[in-house]
Amino acid sequence: MDRDVIIRDVYFDSAWKTAGIFVPSGDWHLPEAEISRLLAADIQGAKQLLQAAGVDGPSWKMVFENGIAGVGDTIAAGEYFVSQLKEVGVNTNIKIVDKVEITDKIFAQGDTELCICNNAPTPSTNGQLYTFFHSSGRAAGLFKQLGDREFDALIDKQGEAVGDPEGRKATMQQLMRRNIELAVAMPIVSDSGDSALSSKLRGYKHHTAEPHRYAESWLSG
Repeated sequence: MDRDVIIRDVYFDSAWKTAGIFVPSGDWHLPEAEISRLLAADIQGAKQLLQAAGVDGPSWKMVFENGIAGVGDTIAAGEYFVSQLKEVGVNTNIKIVDKVEITDKIFAQGDTELCICNNAPTPSTNGQLYTFFHSSGRAAGLFKQLGDREFDALIDKQGEAVGDPEGRKATMQQLMRRNIELAVAMPIVSDSGDSALSSKLRGYKHHTAEPHRYAESWLSG
C-alpha cells in the first residue's frame, strides 16, 4: 500500500502513518523514520509473495464500512488501496456494509477476506487492545482465529505496567511492531480529530482515542 499517495490525495497532508493502536501520548508512536520503513510500499515484494504462495490473479471479497462520520475519506482511501492491489495482480469484489455488520460479523467473528473500516472509538488504550486486539476480546474475531501468544503477552505486559510509563511505552512500541508484522489489522493512516478551545468552555476533555466528546461539555458566561 502506498500510504504517501493516500495521505497526499485523500487527506491533503493532514494524516500520518501509525501502527493503528491508540496511545496515551503522541510521543509513544514509533519514530517517523521507522514507521515509514515498516509501512513502505513494495510492489515487487508483494508480487513475489503471491508467486511464492502459488497464487495467480486472486479475487478477494472486500467490504467497506458505511454510515459513519468521515465515511467519504474511508471509502476514498479504500479505493486507492483497491487500485494499488490491481498493480500486484489482485482483484476485488466490493460490498458496502453498515456498522452493525462490521461489528457483528467482521470484528466479532472475523468473517472477512478484506475490510476497510474506521477504528472504533474506545475510552482508553487498554479499552481498544482488550476489545479488538487481544484474542479473548469480544470484538477480536480475526485475532482469535490467529491465536498469536506473543501478541497477547505483549498486550498483557503493557496493561500491567501502567505505573511504569517508560516501561509501558517500550512494550507498546514492541506491540506496534508486532501488529505490523502480523498484518491482521493493518492501519491505512490516522487523520486528525477535531478539538475545541474557548475560555468559556467547561467540562471538555480531549482524548486521543475518543476526540468527539462535546455532549459532556457546556459553555459558561
